[in-house]
Amino acid sequence: MRKLAAFIPAIVCTIFYGWVALVGGMGSFSPMVVVWLALLWVAGVLLNKVIWWGGLFGIVTGACFIYMGTQETGQIMRETPFGVILLLYYAACSYFVYKKSGSKMK
Repeated sequence: MRKLAAFIPAIVCTIFYGWVALVGGMGSFSPMVVVWLALLWVAGVLLNKVIWWGGLFGIVTGACFIYMGTQETGQIMRETPFGVILLLYYAACSYFVYKKSGSKMK
């Protein structure tokens, strides 16, 4: 189960956005979503390989959601909490992978 923890956001987001594309049609699917999903999958793979800075890809995705919720769409109640959750989740995953790897930052 520990190995799948880094993939949880990527799996959930892929299922959610796949459902949105099926129900709402491909017109409701933004090309930027593909970039975010790719970043989440890359973060999951790197964290699974015990590369602590792989979490930065998930943190960037969370920061994009926070920015979108406050500036772009104005949907603070939808995107901002999800972005904060992603940001905190990947920060915690990066921290635990860093501790597990035993590497020291210089």
